[in-house]
Amino acid sequence: MDDFGTGYTGLSQLRTVPVTEIKVAREFVTGLHRDTRDRPIVQAVIDLGHGLGCAVVAEGVESEAVADWLRRAGCDLAQG
Repeated sequence: MDDFGTGYTGLSQLRTVPVTEIKVAREFVTGLHRDTRDRPIVQAVIDLGHGLGCAVVAEGVESEAVADWLRRAGCDLAQG
C-alpha cells in the first residue's frame, strides 16, 4: 500500500485488501529529524504494519539522521 496515511489510503483498506507491504508517506518521513510530531505517527505505522505481517518501507529518506531513526524504530526498508 503506497503513501499510507495520505490521500485515499485508510485503515479500513487494511482489512479488505491483501497487503504485504506498507509505504510510509514521504511527508511524514522527511521531517523526522526536525518535527518530533511525525515520530509517533511513523512509529505507529511501523508497528501496525508489522502487526499485520507486512514489510514497512519509508519513502523520502534523504539523510543519515532519518535513516538512523528509522532503523532504531524497526523500519524494514527505506527509499530516497
